[in-house]
Amino acid sequence: MNYIINKRRVAVIAHFDANGECEPYFSYFVKKISSLCERVIVVSTSGIKDHDFNTNVEVINRGNYGYDFASYKIGIENIKDISLYDQLIICNDSFYINDDFCIQKLLSFSDDDALSISDNHQFSHHLQSYFIVFNKKVLMSDFFFKFWHKVLFYKNKMKIVFDYEIALTNLLKVNGFTVNSFYKSQCVNFNPCHNESLQLLESSGVLKIDSIRNEIIKFDYSRYFSLEYNKLIEENIRRTKGFYKDRKLSLSNHVVVSESLFEYQTCNQKSEYAVILHLYYDDLALEILSHLKNIPFDFDIYISVKDESVILNIIDIFNKVAKNVFIYVSENKGRDVRPFFELLQKKDLRSYSAVLKIHSKKSKYSNIGENWRKEIYNSLLPSRSIISNLLSNFDDNKVGIAADFSSYVSSPDYWGGNRLKFDVLSDRLKLNDHQRYLFFVAGTMFWFNPKAIYKLIDNVSLDEFEDELNQQDATLAHALERLFTITAISNGYHCVDLSRNVLTPDIVMENKVKVLK
Repeated sequence: MNYIINKRRVAVIAHFDANGECEPYFSYFVKKISSLCERVIVVSTSGIKDHDFNTNVEVINRGNYGYDFASYKIGIENIKDISLYDQLIICNDSFYINDDFCIQKLLSFSDDDALSISDNHQFSHHLQSYFIVFNKKVLMSDFFFKFWHKVLFYKNKMKIVFDYEIALTNLLKVNGFTVNSFYKSQCVNFNPCHNESLQLLESSGVLKIDSIRNEIIKFDYSRYFSLEYNKLIEENIRRTKGFYKDRKLSLSNHVVVSESLFEYQTCNQKSEYAVILHLYYDDLALEILSHLKNIPFDFDIYISVKDESVILNIIDIFNKVAKNVFIYVSENKGRDVRPFFELLQKKDLRSYSAVLKIHSKKSKYSNIGENWRKEIYNSLLPSRSIISNLLSNFDDNKVGIAADFSSYVSSPDYWGGNRLKFDVLSDRLKLNDHQRYLFFVAGTMFWFNPKAIYKLIDNVSLDEFEDELNQQDATLAHALERLFTITAISNGYHCVDLSRNVLTPDIVMENKVKVLK
């Protein structure tokens, strides 16, 4: 027992409640933990305020994204000097405990470097992350710091299971640490918290909430809890069951509980300007970075990527120039246009004075695609002085769209197969016949005032975008490309070149597209 008492211990507890409440079952658990810890950090995604925690418990409220590993990361970062402690407990609010739950017994079970309540053999052997204790040797290692530093705020729960829960145990072993669990699962292909819930409850006093909520267990759990605690369970299940409907985890589950679009985001004060970058070809990141350095003002950058694997590298690259970095994974539909609509529909950007829309264009169907891309980048970001002049009073001067003169086209030759979809969208925008003409920025890269185009953004559903089949024309994205300028003009804004000369279809009629779309 002295071994337990003499340890300096800190705990990070992840909390979520659909209604922003701190339920009695959770308060009871926090009191149990705080009785053996010098410090407890509750990281909540529910904005809890009313609680009766002990004085050694502090609450950090954060946005609802990234699941428990994001909360663990934030809590650990707030410990500041982790070397002061002998043990760190990370746990969440996903289980009930009865009178047999004894933290002292758990903590004294073994001297291994990392210890969990239960382990799991699904996919690969790993400690289950709803309750893990790390001892001093782990806390003082470079590995531990690097692991949490690299944790991103994923929205796909299976991605978190593989990249963080399973990977954490594997990395502990690879780095020479020993791992153990109080309850050793006999399951190979199933979650022991579900399939061995009775054995887990009888040995550790723990019962996972979702095993009741999702009606997985087949035994009378009530006899293992006091009458008062059973009332707490019944009320919790009654209140939350509707929210968690359709959120059962499976191999094919892509349900996103998170309210946030972003996998990664910084939280510095918002800038006046922004960049929206669709980075499908991440090998062009450094090329794009070199051009963004010509922006003479602080700016935020919103980056859509095709999968999470590139995020860490992208963060390192664009943190060098942007005040805030927001990264999200977007489905491969609609080229650069669908990710653009997804962002503007899920986050209101109208407070920015001006935004640059840019993407990693390759135009593989044309052998001059690379030259065209470089010409567009150079024209949109030519020099700090030109950009400074362009952006000054951008909003006051009613500038809606700005691009290089040569990027604007209006010849009927460039309708392609897009007139029908153009007219359907024009009907939604209530454009009259005189407003339905061809005048657009080829390549869909331009500076814009968000207020000028939200009428278009709000009239398109993301579900309307076609599957990606390498189409070169006649898709929704191609029709929308031809409506950005029209929408801005119909809303009383101007389309200008980089010298802020107002342009019209007649002025650019002779312009040609470098690469046929």
